[in-house]
Amino acid sequence: MGNDTDRMDERRIAEEASAWVSRLTTRTRTDLESEYGDFFAWLKTSPVHVREFLIASAIDQALDSLPDWQRLKLD
Repeated sequence: MGNDTDRMDERRIAEEASAWVSRLTTRTRTDLESEYGDFFAWLKTSPVHVREFLIASAIDQALDSLPDWQRLKLD
């Protein structure tokens, strides 16, 4: 049972990390100023938060470096 809960927690944290990456890369600096405190508090919660944020950031950067990846049809 603990493993299922751990996986669910890790998935939730990964989704939160992805949401933070999206916010930080799509909004203006002025729009984000009010959220920086929340972001840093979220990061400080756990090393897992930092790890998942770094993974999500790396994936975002890798996708941005692929030419025309936005036009790929996945269906």
